[in-house]
Amino acid sequence: MLSLSESKKAIRKYFCKNFIANINQLYHILQTTSRMSVFRRLKPIGYLTSFTDAGRYYTLASLPTFDSTGIWFYKGVGFSKFGTLKATNVQIVHFSDSGMTPAR
Repeated sequence: MLSLSESKKAIRKYFCKNFIANINQLYHILQTTSRMSVFRRLKPIGYLTSFTDAGRYYTLASLPTFDSTGIWFYKGVGFSKFGTLKATNVQIVHFSDSGMTPAR
């Protein structure tokens, strides 16, 4: 396992080139086989989990350029600034004119 400072550098370097990664790629980057160790290294940096592909992909929270609905796709993998797809749908409906209760 890489040290904390080496881990941050390795993670940032990888994501600057590739934008997304799956857990196996993160194991390789961090030189570990521990799932919890991967998340301990990602948490202080800030990361998002994909809402597509059963949450199999990760990206740094600072990388995506979200559209007006808070969604970002990269190579067919979707991420939301609200976290889950369910939370994204709630936000879209809540802030849309069509999703509001009609005025009387």
